[in-house]
Amino acid sequence: YDQRMVELVKVIDNITFNNLDTRLIDYLKARQASTGSALIKASHREIALDLNASREGISRLMRKLEQIGVVEQVGRNTIKILASV
Repeated sequence: YDQRMVELVKVIDNITFNNLDTRLIDYLKARQASTGSALIKASHREIALDLNASREGISRLMRKLEQIGVVEQVGRNTIKILASV
């Protein structure tokens, strides 16, 4: 129970105090750490739902990260992490 409460507080803190750029990068780091892979299988819509953001906002930030060489969209629902996020 305590662990779930700590995780919930972290999520609320993240949504409340961090901008979307930071939340997206933290999300990508967490997904990469949990899978141990540079490939993340998730649609922009799924990421947006997880981050309580709009799909359009996530798509815009993903394009920005792709332009600076941090990620690459390798399939419809697959993101490859190219650089350390």
